[in-house]
Amino acid sequence: MKNVGFIFVFLCLVGCASGSVNSNSLQEEGYGAVMYRQTPPATPESVGLFLAEFDEADGSIGVIDTPWSDRRLNKWESIWDTEQHYQLAWLKPGLYVVRSFHQQDKWQLCFHEDAVVFEITAGEVSYLGQLDVSEFTMALQLNVMKEDGGDLVKFGSETSSYYFDGVPRLEFSAPSKNELVRVDGFIARQPATTQMSTKSADVERHPFQTKTYLTGGRRCN
Repeated sequence: MKNVGFIFVFLCLVGCASGSVNSNSLQEEGYGAVMYRQTPPATPESVGLFLAEFDEADGSIGVIDTPWSDRRLNKWESIWDTEQHYQLAWLKPGLYVVRSFHQQDKWQLCFHEDAVVFEITAGEVSYLGQLDVSEFTMALQLNVMKEDGGDLVKFGSETSSYYFDGVPRLEFSAPSKNELVRVDGFIARQPATTQMSTKSADVERHPFQTKTYLTGGRRCN
């Protein structure tokens, strides 16, 4: 357990801070957004979720067309309402899947067997609810210990470690009516989203296809 804690601290120390985005014009350009409340509130920015475009017909996933320079990874904006910690991502209208839980981008738990799928509508914030990331952080650390022996040499490299076993089921706590009202008011007070409405995300569950590297080895993206 001491080694697991060390991995967590080390990964946090070498984390990259999340970038902010000029989102004032995204609403006018036809984007929507997805948001969830993250607990514990003090979770490091180096931990989070990756999304992907989802094709319901064949279960394939694709690269998200985002307004960020790095098109391989979607970026979340971290926003606070007093002691509530929210994560918000701007997306074009369409169907999306929560692909993986990551630490430092490089270590990922893949949700391919039973993934959360939701739809984005222009001018709306789809609110997923609350997510406690503690269980996923621990599962990721245990996978790093088991599969990589705590090896952190991938930091700074172009490859990632994907884990497909021992992955907890991703569940957001559906928002109550009162929480949705509070979130809607919070969104209305933000300059970038002042004209947007908030709705509880319509979540479905689907598997998605994984891929392999040309040199072998399974990928989650």
